Amino acid sequence: MRRHDPGPRRSRPVESYLRQTRLAAVAFAALVGGVVSDAINAAFWRRHALLAGRAPSVIVVMLSVAVINEVMERRDVSAGASWRST
Repeated sequence: MRRHDPGPRRSRPVESYLRQTRLAAVAFAALVGGVVSDAINAAFWRRHALLAGRAPSVIVVMLSVAVINEVMERRDVSAGASWRST
């Protein structure tokens, strides 16, 4: 009896990749929005000092999480590739 050849392994679906990159896209959009908003309406940010201090902090945290997530994902993929090759 012959075994069924499953063929090449499939890569992760596109939806999985998009789900992981949404945070980076949202953080980048918030960064661009903040810069544009500051250029257009600087008086708003002068009147709302607490918001002006917190918004960049949230954007930096979102970007940091996105970068760390990408590094961890690449590390997992490369570790899986080296594990399969042995």
